Amino acid sequence: MSADAAHAGGQPSDVIANLVATVESLRKENEQLQGALTSRVVIEQAKGMLAVRLDIGPEDAFILLRRAARSSRMKLHDLAGEVVATRETPAEVRQVLERWEARLETSAVR
Repeated sequence: MSADAAHAGGQPSDVIANLVATVESLRKENEQLQGALTSRVVIEQAKGMLAVRLDIGPEDAFILLRRAARSSRMKLHDLAGEVVATRETPAEVRQVLERWEARLETSAVR
């Protein structure tokens, strides 16, 4: 038995099994973090593109993107991907903008 196995208080096969489980857990965590990072990059790109297209700030662009995704029951990342993939502003985003404009017009009339 190796010194590491003896120190761990188990048989070498137990130590190896624990190491394999740890490596697998770390691999899954790494995949999740990579996915989250990729998703965040696309969302940041979409925020910037909407801000430029619509002449609004990045915070407002994010609010718009989030509302459009929620109201159309889409994942934020998927809608952001559509924004980034085309020069056209997606219909889901335009619909939210139209609702906001209608509310502004209604409140201005009062």
